[in-house]
Amino acid sequence: VIVGGTGLYTEAVLFPYSFGSSIKNAKVRNKYTELAEKFGRDYIHNILNEIDPTEAEKSKDTRRIIRALEIFETTGITKTEQNSRQVLTSPYDYYIAALNAPREIIYQRINERVNKMFDNGLTREVVNLIAEGVPKDAQSMQGIGYKEVIDALMGNTTLEKAKDLIKQHSRNYAKRQLTWFNHIKNVNWFDISQSEIMVNEIMNKFSEYKKEGI
Repeated sequence: VIVGGTGLYTEAVLFPYSFGSSIKNAKVRNKYTELAEKFGRDYIHNILNEIDPTEAEKSKDTRRIIRALEIFETTGITKTEQNSRQVLTSPYDYYIAALNAPREIIYQRINERVNKMFDNGLTREVVNLIAEGVPKDAQSMQGIGYKEVIDALMGNTTLEKAKDLIKQHSRNYAKRQLTWFNHIKNVNWFDISQSEIMVNEIMNKFSEYKKEGI
């Protein structure tokens, strides 16, 4: 039983999955890194959008944008095409119980979670990490929550605006994850706003699978 994880992690566990680790081109990567530093993330994101709009919709942080551009320039195919060529036939008999809720409940939970993050000291955590020597552009500092607070600490925005952006980016991320899971086979959706019904439905599904010998 595996609980949690993004759509990508779920696919990586269930299917033969290649992350294209052998496709590397330092020269191309450095070129786009320099362009991003000179003209900003949006500049290279626009380049990716012209080449591979599907991947551009998913790739919002600088590292992923550069990686997608690196793959295209090195192989001549887009990251979206590369992904579509992967064999998604699982060696396992599996069952996925995916949880969902009406959008207003999801957004309410996101807002409450972000407010709690700040109440529990998110700003202080970021300040301490920087003071301990963690680079502001480290990959670990590019996650939703950290990067927005860093922007505020650098004076590019206010903490209140950063909080709003974290909520917005979290909503966008939740939407992308729902879309991703919708494309995975054998995903069974359950509404968490009807918890008792949801639990009964999941248990019934597992019983059916057990009877079928899965």
